[in-house]
Amino acid sequence: MRRLLPFAIIGAVLLIAAGSGLLLFRSKFSSTPIKVAQGKPGAEPAHIRGPANARVTLEEFGDYQCTPCGLLAATLKKVEHTYGTRVRVVFRQFPLGMHAYALTAACAAEAAGLQGRFWEMHDLLFQNAMNWSKESPRPSRRVIPNASPDEKTAGVREIFAGYAATLGLDLERFQKDMESELVSAR
Repeated sequence: MRRLLPFAIIGAVLLIAAGSGLLLFRSKFSSTPIKVAQGKPGAEPAHIRGPANARVTLEEFGDYQCTPCGLLAATLKKVEHTYGTRVRVVFRQFPLGMHAYALTAACAAEAAGLQGRFWEMHDLLFQNAMNWSKESPRPSRRVIPNASPDEKTAGVREIFAGYAATLGLDLERFQKDMESELVSAR
């Protein structure tokens, strides 16, 4: 037993050192400060699906290009189906700057909302996010450093116009509304 004691001590020291190193490494990347927004949350009126007297209200601040948001949207659909009128869902736009097409997708949903089809566009955007979020910038299918936002998002705008056509929206109005101040403000 005495012959194994030095090896046990060395093993314990190595485990403690490795564990401490891992904790320090993880804490370095997880201690980023969180910015808290001040003021009123989201545009008014919010997009609400479900009755006002529902026992549970779930409010989501979402980004259509965010994978976890897409997973949550699918889960919320199941919750709505399971619990019916006992739950309502409130959705507010929260496009993240790191997603190239999130703002354009939010504008598409809002433009569809002006024609009374917000939730249908919302569902289409989340269901097809893996397809449209991989779209390359147009017209030359490569990143253009000084290109306007319209040039960079032309491909997804065409895709979103296709979704609008599928929903039976007035396409001219949809495209005009995507550029409007009202949609921008929301």
